[in-house]
Order: sequence, then C-alpha cells, then structure tokens
Amino acid sequence: MKNLFLYLLTVAIWGSTWYAITLQLNGTPAQRSVTYRFALATLILFGWCWLRRLRLRFSHQEHFLLMLVGLTLFSANYVLFYEAEKHLVSGSVAIIFSLLVVFNILNNWLLFGLKPDRQVIAGATLGLLGIVLTFWRDLHTINSGSQSILGIALSVAATLTASFGNLVSARLQRRQVPVVPANAFGMLYGTVLLFAYVLLSGATFSFDTSPKYLGFSSLLGCLWFSNSV
Repeated sequence: MKNLFLYLLTVAIWGSTWYAITLQLNGTPAQRSVTYRFALATLILFGWCWLRRLRLRFSHQEHFLLMLVGLTLFSANYVLFYEAEKHLVSGSVAIIFSLLVVFNILNNWLLFGLKPDRQVIAGATLGLLGIVLTFWRDLHTINSGSQSILGIALSVAATLTASFGNLVSARLQRRQVPVVPANAFGMLYGTVLLFAYVLLSGATFSFDTSPKYLGFSSLLGCLWFSNSV
C-alpha cells in the first residue's frame, strides 16, 4: 500500500508539473522562469537537508558529477521543455517525455554495454510505437513548416538530455551519494548555470509580480521539493 501511495504521489506531481509550466509561459523568457523555479527549489532542499542534518560534504569528483546533473537535469533540459510547450500542448510534451525510458535503455547499452533483455526491448518498442502513432499527423506535415515539428524536436532533445542526466545520477547512487543532497546541489549548479546563461545572452532579470506567475513559480518549486524527498 505504501509503494502504491508513493507511486500515485509521483504521478500526481509529474502530471501537474506539465500543466503548471504552461501557466508560467506568460511572456517571461523560458530560461528566466526555470532559473526562478529552481532557485526556490534549491533553497527549500538545502533547508530540508539542514533540518534533517543530512551529509553535504562531497569529493571534488562527486561535485563534478553533481554539476553534470545540474546541467542535464536541472537547466538545459527544462529550458528546452519550456520552449517546446510554446509549440505543443503540455499533454503532448509529457507523452514525448516517456521516450526517456527508451533513451535510458539505448544509452546504457551503447555507453556501458548493459544489454537489455527481450521483455524490456518489447516494452520500449511498444511505447515508441505509441508515441509515433500519437504524432503521426504532425510527422506528415514536416515539410509544411508546422510549429508542432519544432516542438517535437525540442521535446526529444530535452528528453535525450535528461537521459544523460539519469546516467550520471545512477553513477552518483553507485557512489552512495544521498538522493536529497544530490538533488540540492544539482539544482544549485543548474541555477548557477542558468543565471550565467541569462547574463551572457544579454537578457535582464526582470520579475513578473502577478499573483498567477508568483503562485505557479512557487508551486513548481514546491513540487520539485516533494518529488525529490
């Protein structure tokens, strides 16, 4: 029963995330919205680590891996997803994100020689077929300049980036780095990288003070905290 509750809670958190992202797209550049979102989540996670007295000291090599997690899972992939949701409905982006399972299997096979068994390959193939059928009409309009194709390409790129991040996270777990502190540092590095990217792009850090934007930015930060813990 406990496992079922945790599974349903994860589904609820991830499912609401995709919809909440669309409510943040009110003209504020995607990279700034992601920066604000993860800055809040970083503060909450480090506060949780402090309250629980969790270990926060890691080796230089582990910090390098945590920085890669920040780049792949907590910055670049989310900027791509935010941009994708300007061209696709949130449900479609969520469906494409299910390709993560396929990419994880392929990357583990190609990079680490971990060949999947037949059942895993069959399940991944079935899932991939479902995604192709879902976007069959959009794929047929690829030569007509459809904005949906751009959204699909951005979503696939974001999912592939997240897959590389999952491989790095798996390596951290093998080194017995606790999940919550790892996510805290990953988000910290991701936030710093996003902040640097915004500055280098010449954008200004203006902030939307509307209740809608503030509310959903806070909600997304809290959802990431809940999913991490």
